[in-house]
Amino acid sequence: MRNHGGRDCTISGYAGVDLQHRKGSLSAKRSGEKATSAVLRNGQSIAFGIHYPSNDTGGCGVRVTGLLMTPPNETRTVTLKWPDAATLPVTDNTASQVTVGPVDSAGQGG
Repeated sequence: MRNHGGRDCTISGYAGVDLQHRKGSLSAKRSGEKATSAVLRNGQSIAFGIHYPSNDTGGCGVRVTGLLMTPPNETRTVTLKWPDAATLPVTDNTASQVTVGPVDSAGQGG
């Protein structure tokens, strides 16, 4: 996320994240990590981690096509391109296996 507000701001918490695919979307659950506060200067960027299982099932999986992201304490959602060509495994489990970390946390797929 990049601060384009024209002034410094304090940010903390979790972004809302939904991974889009051709049949809908999959909401990421919060990882449970402790959120800390950070001062985000005007023009500065900050990241958060998204963790998802790799598709090593041998099947084609679910292709993620985009990401819907709502910054912490905001109501406006931004649509982003998904930067990865990876697919998620298809499962009968109704619980999301995708988690999101608090802002200023690291993450990776797989």
